[in-house]
Amino acid sequence: WLVGLPFRQLRLVLWRRRAQMTSAVESVPVPAPPLPLGRHLIAEFHGVDVDLLCEAERIAALLREAATAAGAHVLQTMLHGFGDRRGVTGVAILAESHISIHTWPEHAYAAVDVFSCSPRLRQDVLQARLQGWLQASCVTVDKRNRGDKYPIPPETRADVAE
Repeated sequence: WLVGLPFRQLRLVLWRRRAQMTSAVESVPVPAPPLPLGRHLIAEFHGVDVDLLCEAERIAALLREAATAAGAHVLQTMLHGFGDRRGVTGVAILAESHISIHTWPEHAYAAVDVFSCSPRLRQDVLQARLQGWLQASCVTVDKRNRGDKYPIPPETRADVAE
């Protein structure tokens, strides 16, 4: 009887069946998490001063300062310089998630990812601090919600306001 049902309806039927089986075993249902679960900012900086892209300690300080200004709590930074003006790779571990950076001085390019599971982290502030410091001639930014394709249909979730 399930054959031929639209996918959305099939998901709803299967979710209700699972909920019935779960509620028989558990007395308290587990609420669905708020959506989205996280926000992902992917930024590309072209035309950056090559000297800036080679200095691991300066980049670490930038990540800490930008994260703090954006309302994040920096737990640790770890960066690795490849020496001989070959760039830097690293991460700032945040209580809210992370910021990663990878630089290619030979291309005057830096790639930055910011992932946050906290809606209070101001990604716009963080992006502005990075842009101000890197002074790139061209910046592209992609912002995505992560975890917003939660398998429970929204119409069945008690925590989603209409």
